[in-house]
Amino acid sequence: SAGGSAITLMVGNEPLGSMERSRALQNAHAGAVYLHRGQSYLVDELDLEAAVARLHPEEVPYYTQPITQSLTEGVAEIETFEMPFGTAALARIKVTDAVVGYKQKALDGERVLGIYDLDLPSETFETHAVRFDLPTSAPDEIDPQDAMAYMAAIHGCEHALMAVAPFLAGCDRGDLGSSWYGVFPETLAPAIFVFDRVPGGVGLAERLADQRVTWIRSAWRLLDSCPCFDGCPACLLSTRCEANNEVLDKLGARKLLERLAD
Repeated sequence: SAGGSAITLMVGNEPLGSMERSRALQNAHAGAVYLHRGQSYLVDELDLEAAVARLHPEEVPYYTQPITQSLTEGVAEIETFEMPFGTAALARIKVTDAVVGYKQKALDGERVLGIYDLDLPSETFETHAVRFDLPTSAPDEIDPQDAMAYMAAIHGCEHALMAVAPFLAGCDRGDLGSSWYGVFPETLAPAIFVFDRVPGGVGLAERLADQRVTWIRSAWRLLDSCPCFDGCPACLLSTRCEANNEVLDKLGARKLLERLAD
């Protein structure tokens, strides 16, 4: 945790612990499964006014995963880097997160048991990000006349970058967030963001920016080394994708990453 109001986790009249409000919205909403020292708890209620989440111990045959939608706004550029295809920048951004629902997923795999809507307030915070600004026209390796092919390649590129980013940043997957735009409103051009999900940032984006070439090449190797054709959970598909892994092109993403790292 790095600031912000805290939510106290209560089991009956006994406090179990606390967590930052932004994390509680994702992990301590009603219906969420919360693990503490090997014990499974089910959240009955998240009372934001009282800053309390009420839980009870219960073993269930599933875990839960929040469905989050993120809106990204630029604040300031810190440093810009020229790339073989487009540019990269370390930037200060504003992120608005909205937890719109959650999934129940089987413990024995990625099987989705149910999807449920949530009505929770959004949270806005400033942080650091690596932003890739791409040309409006697709490279020759991707059909320049097929706009959807370019969008699918950009989306796939975002997934691949996020898949390898935690290894280079030295963090958990949940400590990073990402988003992609076919047309980013501030530049009217395609863009990919990978950002530090901790408010204020703790240096993860800076570390990724410093290793940007290694990062891009690692993402390319991930796709190139996987024997699947269309993308699979081992290389491209993500359970956290806001678009449910639609509009994805593995071959296009691999070509785009190759151009970025050339």
